[in-house]
Amino acid sequence: MKGKRKSQSRKRTKHIMLGFSLAFGFLIVLGSTYAWVTLADERVNQMATGRLEIVLEGRKDMDVLAPKVSSQKDLAVRNNSTVNAVVRVSLKEVLLTFEVDTTDKSGNGALKVTNQAVGMIDVGNSSTWETGKTLERSDGTYQIGDQRATYVINSANARPALLENAVVMNFNSHLTDQTPPPAGLQQNYWLYYEGYFYYSEVLRPGETTNNLVDSINVTEKAANKMKGSFYELSGKAEGYSAAKVSISSGNGFNLGTSNPVYQMLESKVK
Repeated sequence: MKGKRKSQSRKRTKHIMLGFSLAFGFLIVLGSTYAWVTLADERVNQMATGRLEIVLEGRKDMDVLAPKVSSQKDLAVRNNSTVNAVVRVSLKEVLLTFEVDTTDKSGNGALKVTNQAVGMIDVGNSSTWETGKTLERSDGTYQIGDQRATYVINSANARPALLENAVVMNFNSHLTDQTPPPAGLQQNYWLYYEGYFYYSEVLRPGETTNNLVDSINVTEKAANKMKGSFYELSGKAEGYSAAKVSISSGNGFNLGTSNPVYQMLESKVK
């Protein structure tokens, strides 16, 4: 059973390393009882024991899919706290394609347009990226949402074909799902385990992790059907005080003690 679970974990990570993002969406979440912060208003609660503030950083520029496009992302986590922290990140991607007319003789399809608005697609809000809704163009016409694909990295489910064939995420080389990690990854690496990426070190105040994601590339397979598509990679970072209770109990990662994350961090926390 243990060997089967490890094999499934490796399959998930191999699958994860195949692809990802263009538009970047962020949600910042802080754990433990010390503090919390949101991207919207940056409110911070402070207690006498210290302040815990974890920030998910990266280039959040908005792009539209086109073959051979590359975009630097530099996704990492910074500890803005006055206390040491352990951190993890989860990722989700969303893709929306638009209806395309029949291709011309050169094989280039034109986006189908209409004069009727049906619902409205907000470029900056992926929850509005839906099939049948329309996006207003600069000339007053509307292009029509065709197919939506969503993938949350938290299971063995296959990545949707639209995403698999369109974009590739370039994870940092300091990423593994193996415990112990391969030679050369003894510190400052990310460990993928059951839907989360866990940083291998205690993050001290002012410190930043290695990148989790360096950049993305759009493949040549992202041809006519992908023209003008919207893509978003969403990240959520969680930070907890650097203590054994944080890596095992419900007040933190809630993983118990019989798992590779606990084994990785146990000797590094109090």
